Amino acid sequence: GRRLKAEPEQFTYSQRMAIAILAGHRKQYDRAAEFFESALRARPNESTEVLLTWGVGLLHDDRPAEAVEVLRRGIGPNVSPESETEFQFYLAGALALCDRTDEALVAARKAVSLRGDSARIYSRIPWILGYAQRRDEAIREYAALVAKFDADQQSSETREVLRAARMA
Repeated sequence: GRRLKAEPEQFTYSQRMAIAILAGHRKQYDRAAEFFESALRARPNESTEVLLTWGVGLLHDDRPAEAVEVLRRGIGPNVSPESETEFQFYLAGALALCDRTDEALVAARKAVSLRGDSARIYSRIPWILGYAQRRDEAIREYAALVAKFDADQQSSETREVLRAARMA
């Protein structure tokens, strides 16, 4: 496809984000990175939004090694527990896809330690084990997930996670 000729600094933060996302959709990953980096420079206080958008986009495009690097940048002493939970959750998935199972489990358990009341967050652990073909451990963790959240099916997200866990 055609390459965008413009320089990132001539655009607003929102425009930089939009161009970065569009460049990613067009598989122009270097150009996307250039605009995401520029958005980070323009608004460092929006780093959570920028890095999650960028990292999840890379995951979606089956680029987990690059996603690992981007998502790790979002974890640090100044990040809120809510944001760190999301970074750890997606980082765990990216690491698993890179066959870095033990590191993935560390990230998933960190996310659970920050927000253990979420079935979605908790489900990352058995998913990683299943992906790594560690069937017995995965079955135990899925059973623990169902036991922990079965009584609390108020949210559709929890019901969906439990349905998937039972099928797994």
